[in-house]
Amino acid sequence: MRALVRTKKLDEALETGDRLLAWRYRSNNTTYESDYRFEVHYTKAKIHHIRGEIAKAVAAYAVIKNRFPDAQAAWEHFTARGLRVPQVSDVGSEEAVKLTVEAKNLRQLSVKVYPVDFMILFLTRKDLSAVTKIDLTGIKPIEEKTIALRGTEFDWGEEEAVLEGLAKTGTWLLVIRAEQGGKDAPKELQGLPPIDRSAVLIRSDVQIRVQRENDRVRVYAVKRGTDDPVEDAVVKVTDGQRLVAQGKTDARGVFEARGMHYPNSGVKLSVVVEKDGEYALAKK
Repeated sequence: MRALVRTKKLDEALETGDRLLAWRYRSNNTTYESDYRFEVHYTKAKIHHIRGEIAKAVAAYAVIKNRFPDAQAAWEHFTARGLRVPQVSDVGSEEAVKLTVEAKNLRQLSVKVYPVDFMILFLTRKDLSAVTKIDLTGIKPIEEKTIALRGTEFDWGEEEAVLEGLAKTGTWLLVIRAEQGGKDAPKELQGLPPIDRSAVLIRSDVQIRVQRENDRVRVYAVKRGTDDPVEDAVVKVTDGQRLVAQGKTDARGVFEARGMHYPNSGVKLSVVVEKDGEYALAKK
């Protein structure tokens, strides 16, 4: 069988493997299977993998994953679940509101939308990653949506959820839950708990660009899709622990803060800008 694989005669190798798996020997009221059956399952799994027949490969790897470390690694790679959600999504007031997610081995996605006062939330949490970790117990979402995730079995797939009925401008917290769902799912993926994520959605016509050099941070606020400056916008800057700078943009839409000395260059600053209830957010 190995020789057939080496010479690329994969159909013949599979046929040979099936014959070996079907082989039985009976002696003293005991039925014996081929001593090579586990090696056969392993080889069949690799053949299906080579051919891109991933569902068949996963099923074959599952049989012998506890006997071959390589099979275990391959099985774990294909059956691992994952959900990637952008921490912050921002769209213009006239754009359709879409949440783009990447999912693997998940079939159903539910999204709950909660309005938030973003400046208060940001200043309370002081870090972009912590903004999404708030307790919403007892609060009713203004929108709920469930969508099917297509083409995500054993591989990553991208899906868009269109959120309707939201105001032209505002900030919302999205609570996202994804699960495998369905009795027709591969047995390796049944009965697993859901995966929860959260994200911030900003609908605004204010955009910012952040420049950071040495101890200086400059923020450039513009109208979305243009280079028109946004004057007199409120700017807040935190280092994840405390508010380190605040002020307003000038007529050029520029705000600058100096004296930010961080021995650890890995410290990232979160910047939020607000003008007439419209927000922009960045991390640098």
